[in-house]
Amino acid sequence: MLQVDKEQNLEVLAMTEVQNHQFSFSGVQDSTIECNLTYLLHGHKMGAAFFLENGQIQMNLSNETSHITGTPNNNRYQQFLNQINVIYTQIGSAYNEMPEEEPTSAEQERALRSKVDALNKQANELIVQTITENIDNPVGYHLFCRFSANLSAAQQEDIIKQLPASYRRTTAIEDIRSQLSILPPDSIQSDTLIFIPFE
Repeated sequence: MLQVDKEQNLEVLAMTEVQNHQFSFSGVQDSTIECNLTYLLHGHKMGAAFFLENGQIQMNLSNETSHITGTPNNNRYQQFLNQINVIYTQIGSAYNEMPEEEPTSAEQERALRSKVDALNKQANELIVQTITENIDNPVGYHLFCRFSANLSAAQQEDIIKQLPASYRRTTAIEDIRSQLSILPPDSIQSDTLIFIPFE
């Protein structure tokens, strides 16, 4: 099922059936839009975010990772996902390396927190860099809307100023502006980066 977000409500654009592990949609786009592909895999509902635009979009979907490439914006977004997922795998490994059968010492807890904080900082820098590099296209806008809470108020203000006028007039950006009006410049709404990829 192909869906588009219309003011925080998902609207179904098209539906198709999977045959021999393959499916297809076809059509022509006037402009690039953010979409979700919702599908059932072994009885489980799964989803993948991508950019619907003209060109041959190739999707490789599984219960572990989803790779969507073939057009400029999807290539940019997939590159970001590949990089951020490496960092989050490292964070998961850091937690898994902690002994389960014996209590952790204060020193071990500090070492873990230090490592995770460094990786979260690395992830945050990647997000800001990717947004900045894609400030004039849908990838930058999408990532800013998704991760704005992980940026300081000053960073958010700076990015909003750089956005094209068409993006600055959206409901999502207006909502972010409303939140910024009550925050000090150096504030960060969340001290823990949250990244939940659409798989």
